[in-house]
Amino acid sequence: MEMSFSLMKTPSRYPQLAETWNNTGNAFKNEGRYVDAVNCYDRAIDIDPKLAKAWYNKGLALQKLSREKEAQVAFIMAMELGHIAGHTIQT
Repeated sequence: MEMSFSLMKTPSRYPQLAETWNNTGNAFKNEGRYVDAVNCYDRAIDIDPKLAKAWYNKGLALQKLSREKEAQVAFIMAMELGHIAGHTIQT
């Protein structure tokens, strides 16, 4: 999966793109491209720091990279934002 340079430079003023970055990260994660996935989740989080599923997905990808401490931080952030074991708590 190739990403255009312009997409990588998209300004944060488009909050709906956080979901797109999260979904792109999921595609990379499903292909076993965990570093690329983490980079996409980071972009999603930069755009919307409260996107709990991006934090959770980042944690999953970091685990696959054996980056356990970083994964734990991501999971804690996801939990604090209401995401638990793959389910988002509706408030």
